[in-house]
Amino acid sequence: MESPPRGFRLIAISLRHYYPERWDGKGDKFSVRQHAEDLVSFIDELKVGPVFLVAHSRGGSVAVRTAQARPALVKKLVLMEGAFGPLLQKPAFGDDGPGLSPIAKAVKARFDQGDIDGGLELFSDRDTPGAWARQSEEDRQRRRDNAWTLIAGGSDYPVTCADLAGLRMPVLLMQGEKTSRRLASIVDATHKCLPSAERATIPEAGHGMNVMNPAGFEKVLVEFLSK
Repeated sequence: MESPPRGFRLIAISLRHYYPERWDGKGDKFSVRQHAEDLVSFIDELKVGPVFLVAHSRGGSVAVRTAQARPALVKKLVLMEGAFGPLLQKPAFGDDGPGLSPIAKAVKARFDQGDIDGGLELFSDRDTPGAWARQSEEDRQRRRDNAWTLIAGGSDYPVTCADLAGLRMPVLLMQGEKTSRRLASIVDATHKCLPSAERATIPEAGHGMNVMNPAGFEKVLVEFLSK
């Protein structure tokens, strides 16, 4: 955001209930379906024609639903380790259908007790033990600012293999070289559903590839968008 790639207009969207809003996890307006509707409206209001849509993790579901609803609005789609857990035979945290998984319930219990950092540690360490301890204070604060969004509405509108196969715009699947086995497996499954998609691995990076190796991430991103 500090230095957007030359030749591109970069817009980072804060969807409803994300920072800077201070949300307490209550209400029924935090969902993939709602966010996709919001994103369609936002792009429509830009009045700039089709856009490059770049989405990370849970945002991948929002982006796919947006592209499905209004394909003419999306010129190219970039999915950074989209959280499509149901594509796996044995879904894991937050991806196993309606309701909260056991780990999400444990995180919520900590949040309800006012122990935000304790809940965030459980969430961060679910794939990689010790991940919370290794995060910078800036990264931890980003998590605190969006704490309740991490366990709300993640699987209300799960993306299926048929959904992915139906996409007609160019798609790039990105993953971090050091991402967890589960997340790498989800990218593999995504590619099987969408074999026409390009694929790229960002070196020296995990799930947060754009933060862990911003130069490497930007290089791959710009090459794909510039074709």
